Amino acid sequence: MTCENSSITPPVSHFAQCAQSGEHGEDGSKAVGAPAQTMGVGQEAESQIVAARQARDMILALLAARAQGATVCPSEVARATVAASGTSTEADDWRNAMPLVHAAVDRLLAEGFVRLSWKGESLATRAGPYRIGRVTRS
Repeated sequence: MTCENSSITPPVSHFAQCAQSGEHGEDGSKAVGAPAQTMGVGQEAESQIVAARQARDMILALLAARAQGATVCPSEVARATVAASGTSTEADDWRNAMPLVHAAVDRLLAEGFVRLSWKGESLATRAGPYRIGRVTRS
């Protein structure tokens, strides 16, 4: 699945895009007032969306920097995502990012952008320990 703006990231829904501008209310009508309050999208939810996109982008960036056939560990993605955000104050903050990494992996797997493996064996779904690899297109 691709977006008209990118070959990697699918489009964000119209209402999600308008959440920042306050263009629409919850029922799709023209909104009045603060965008986050109007759309029911709080700052925490917005930061989760941004963090999920960062995790997804980090997976793709780390894979792009590796040789064909190489894989990355999900914890490496989480560590790199937290480090890139510049908001980490604790050495173990990467553990809090793991659910976002797992969700990003699941989505990329469903979209056919990545493959999963463990000790050289292919995995159909994310279960137990796993590594993330690039799908080779012919």
